[in-house]
Amino acid sequence: MGLLGLSLAPANTVLIEDGKKILVDPGARELGSWGVLESRLKELGLTPNDIDIVVNTHLHSDHAGSNFIFRGKKLIVHEKELLSSSKHSWPEFREACVKALRTEKISGDTKLTEDVKVLTTPGHTIGSLSVTVDTPNGLVAIVGDAFSSKEEYLNRKISGAWVEDKETSLKSIDKLRKLSPKTIIPGHSSPFSI
Repeated sequence: MGLLGLSLAPANTVLIEDGKKILVDPGARELGSWGVLESRLKELGLTPNDIDIVVNTHLHSDHAGSNFIFRGKKLIVHEKELLSSSKHSWPEFREACVKALRTEKISGDTKLTEDVKVLTTPGHTIGSLSVTVDTPNGLVAIVGDAFSSKEEYLNRKISGAWVEDKETSLKSIDKLRKLSPKTIIPGHSSPFSI
């Protein structure tokens, strides 16, 4: 079992190794276009070809813009997110960052491997997802933009302006809190421990 944050601003990108290599949120288009993501993978002895599954917590370009370098790989995304993005995204974005991969739409919580699960955590967007990884050091939750900080998580308070549904966001926080993760990796800030 391996879990490695790649620290590729502006959105956090996480590589999970649990029998399969799973990349959560490849990041903005520039990371792929400028070779930053491939360079970081190379430092780990990997190429985009070595990645088995890409998971997008949601289809905003800062999280999914570099999907295109994983052409032909399996992409996990919520079916409501696909529908919503078809109404709000440029056709070129969908062509390069969604249709170029083998899209697997999910509608509910889904187990990817023995220790890796994808959870529905809507609120930021209608089809937002989080990924949990059961590690020897406790549960790790990769939450995308479900919330942005430890304070929001602990105080059950959403302060971000980019939330489609605040009440649903709070329910998603409650869902994650019930799991008692030991480490949380938000979409844009540093990981924190509970």
